[in-house]
Amino acid sequence: MHLTHQPRHITRRIRATAVVVLAAFGLIGASCTNPAPAGGFSLKLRATEITNVSFKGDWPLTFWDNDVDEEPYLVHLGLRIGLNPVSVTTSVASTYLNGGQYIGKIGAGQTIPGRTGDGLNWNGVQLPDIADLANGAPLEILGSVEFLFDRDQLVPLGIANVLQGVSQVINSALPPILANSGIPSTPQGILDLLGAVMPGAFATIVGAVQAVVGNLTGGDTFLGFQPVMFVAVGGGLGDFLNGALPGVMNLVNTVLKALPDSPLPNGLPLSLGVARRGLSIRFGTAPTTSVYKVRYGWV
Repeated sequence: MHLTHQPRHITRRIRATAVVVLAAFGLIGASCTNPAPAGGFSLKLRATEITNVSFKGDWPLTFWDNDVDEEPYLVHLGLRIGLNPVSVTTSVASTYLNGGQYIGKIGAGQTIPGRTGDGLNWNGVQLPDIADLANGAPLEILGSVEFLFDRDQLVPLGIANVLQGVSQVINSALPPILANSGIPSTPQGILDLLGAVMPGAFATIVGAVQAVVGNLTGGDTFLGFQPVMFVAVGGGLGDFLNGALPGVMNLVNTVLKALPDSPLPNGLPLSLGVARRGLSIRFGTAPTTSVYKVRYGWV
């Protein structure tokens, strides 16, 4: 996939967004640190609840699934991206893949909790503030491509194998896109770096998934996918980025739509946030499928 350089006007708009947020917070200084415990933080991202927004139901009924309730389950293509030095680690997780456990039966308008034990785990995360980065702490991005399915067959077929192939594509394609001359020592520099590398990273990830999405579902209803990325920082830098990144994400999506061979010509919901801040994702397209809202949190 060919990726053009980010237009200068996009860079200027990112900087303008940053200036406004910096003025609003007024809390980023060279002395800000967020020391990690020995061995770093252990973080887990998990779905805390799933809510039906628009319901289609299971049809036709079968001898082993004889009600209209749906059985949603999540699959997670986990990502851990290091920016200094550049490294990419991927993983595939789902309780349904590992033990045949879907989240639970759900009917029209109902909400059920996420399943205990499902989700993604990252160990040894530093969550640096700006001064920690200046002192050599690693800057990482934690994330996932989240998939939601409705179980229509007795066992899942081939999803893990297909996503392992996607992992290999991402592992080889991302490092050249992420290569940079070092980690900036200012909040503005962090925003500029993210604005420069995120369009290519999202385009690579989404393109790899879209290339195989037709092979993912087997007999199950595919409700959709969404990439979510979290910058692993803390302290004042985390507060600053939490305010600035939504605007940066809008600009990144503008860049993606403008690429001549973009995998996102009509756009796609994308999420770029800060680690340990929650989010919600909508899956499904009515009336073709049911629509769900999945809420995520950190434990």
